[in-house]
Amino acid sequence: MRDWSRSTLWMLALPLLLAVVVAISPLADSSAAPPHTGDRSAREAEAFADRGFRLIWNIDLRLPRASEITALRVLEDHVVTIESRRRFVTALDTATGRPIWRKVVGEPGRTLYGPYRHGDRIYVNDRRNIYALDAETGRHVQTNSLPHSAESEPVQYQENAIFANRSGMVFAVDVETGDVKWQLRFHRAIRTRPVVADDRSVFIADESGVYRMIDAENGQVRWHGRLFGGVTGNPIVTETTVIVPSHDTRLYGLSIVSGDELWRLPTGQRLSGSPVLIGEVVAQPLPDDDYLLVDAGTGEELQTLQTEGRPLKRFGDYLLFDHGDHLALHGRADGQRIADLPATDAVLVSAGDDGRFVFSSRSGRLVMVRRR
Repeated sequence: MRDWSRSTLWMLALPLLLAVVVAISPLADSSAAPPHTGDRSAREAEAFADRGFRLIWNIDLRLPRASEITALRVLEDHVVTIESRRRFVTALDTATGRPIWRKVVGEPGRTLYGPYRHGDRIYVNDRRNIYALDAETGRHVQTNSLPHSAESEPVQYQENAIFANRSGMVFAVDVETGDVKWQLRFHRAIRTRPVVADDRSVFIADESGVYRMIDAENGQVRWHGRLFGGVTGNPIVTETTVIVPSHDTRLYGLSIVSGDELWRLPTGQRLSGSPVLIGEVVAQPLPDDDYLLVDAGTGEELQTLQTEGRPLKRFGDYLLFDHGDHLALHGRADGQRIADLPATDAVLVSAGDDGRFVFSSRSGRLVMVRRR
């Protein structure tokens, strides 16, 4: 009877012991998710080849139904994803797609933004903190508190992470030390991200149309001004010009050096979307889902690009659109469709080097291709 009791107790205790081991094991926190390619890789490689692309790798992270990818970036030799709801950050090898590490980051209930990289560290942030991870291992290196609330990832200038929020605060934090480098207040909410305008400046505009060009190192205002309407679409820059969409129905080109108005283009429509720069052409979204193509140097209207797809981002000299069951590339010169790519639910895209880009579905399928 004694032997039977011990045996029974051991059998009952074994699952609990295994659960404890899993809970304290590093693999429970930082192990890479198993990749899955399956038989469809060969078929997809042929389909991409038919459209002028080479399939580099194809991987499925097999995320649980309750999780989804909310951010994707190519950061040098890493492809990094964020699953914000479960706070997982995953790094994959850019060349092969092989998972390198997978890490839970931050505090429960907080949304993660990023990722971005400086040196040998990868950074993500939530509303209150910046978290530094070792790029090669995913090991948590340090946590630095933010002086104000962050509602998105920052833009980077060297070691400075520059944030803007809806209370009108703009501030720069040294990601290595956590020190506040500078801060500046606008009178109205800022609903766009700062944009790096030259070697050491950032351009920021608020919802009332007030804009400032700020020294990214020390926070000094280089020049400022105001438009006739608010700005909610992210401005873009060329080597000489800051291009700003306004609710006053005009698209503006401002001198990077002085802030002087170089050109303005009346569109007759309230501009609230973010333009995309394709070579020397600006693609400005219009309220009816079309794109207005504009010469970035002169402000001359070139044509209207009509597309049923959802714009994802610029890729080299192309615009990339999501059409639900495929992606489409449109050329910068005439806006014509150049190629279609088989890709279902490709909601996130990040450009790599040498003509490569990776796209993913929210459910965890990632594909790296290269334009031939």
